[in-house]
Amino acid sequence: MGFMKASLYYKSDNILGEGPIWDHRSQELVWVDIDGKTLNFLKNPTAAIEQHIFQLKIGFAALAEEDIYVVGLENGLYRYNRRDHSLSILTDPSLHREGLRWNDGKTGLDGCIWGGTMAVDQTLYQGSLYRLDRNLNLKKMLAHVSISNGLAWNSDLGKMYFVDSPLRSVQTFQYKKGDPEIGVPDFTFNTHEDMGYPDGMTIDEDGMLWIAHWDGACIGRWHPGTGQLITKIDIPAPRVTSCIFGGQGFSTLFVSTARTGLSKEQLENYPLSGSLFTIDTNTKGLEPPIFSF
Repeated sequence: MGFMKASLYYKSDNILGEGPIWDHRSQELVWVDIDGKTLNFLKNPTAAIEQHIFQLKIGFAALAEEDIYVVGLENGLYRYNRRDHSLSILTDPSLHREGLRWNDGKTGLDGCIWGGTMAVDQTLYQGSLYRLDRNLNLKKMLAHVSISNGLAWNSDLGKMYFVDSPLRSVQTFQYKKGDPEIGVPDFTFNTHEDMGYPDGMTIDEDGMLWIAHWDGACIGRWHPGTGQLITKIDIPAPRVTSCIFGGQGFSTLFVSTARTGLSKEQLENYPLSGSLFTIDTNTKGLEPPIFSF
């Protein structure tokens, strides 16, 4: 694939920058700062950032209809209107368990919202993975999840990929649009310990997974069928959180990072922690699906 290098896209002090998505309709990057409680929009590196501040931590934002996003706040999934800043809850508040919060999520190739929960104190096996369909039915797809993170789909192979970060596991499930269940994983591989923990991820047109490595200061391109590391791209920030393809032709990889938990020495050595980076690749990603109410 040739040598690839990360470049600074936007210098920021995101505490826990996460979940970048590329909105191809408006040609802008959208991401959250979980601990900063913000949803952010950026047209290009020199444009003014549009920042929306919430009362609760925001785990993810997923593309829906124009100017509408499904956001995972601490206590549930909401419909958020970018223009008038209105919030309307989509899930039954009684389903929320104290001590949990929503973490990573996105719109899947089946047009549903997929998102997961985790324990705020990071106790293992307390979270779950859910699917919200267009009729606003919320279904638990996986239980006993530790930190629900990266999701990706390969429609040609009928596969879904899922990251549970503390276990360093990337699981493969048989899944096609309309399937009521995902069953048990038919293949699992573990990322390398010296690369930290797998976090958010995306998939390219060749079916390869691009995984952000928390405490690994890198993005890895992995073969999901063999668990082989194909390419490693260094990022000048230890806590790499997620990535997504975007830009013209979807050939640019956008990468989010975090500052949370880093020591003073680490921040001195990695002053760009919390910023956004890009990688010009020789492949491309897929146009993101849209959730319709």
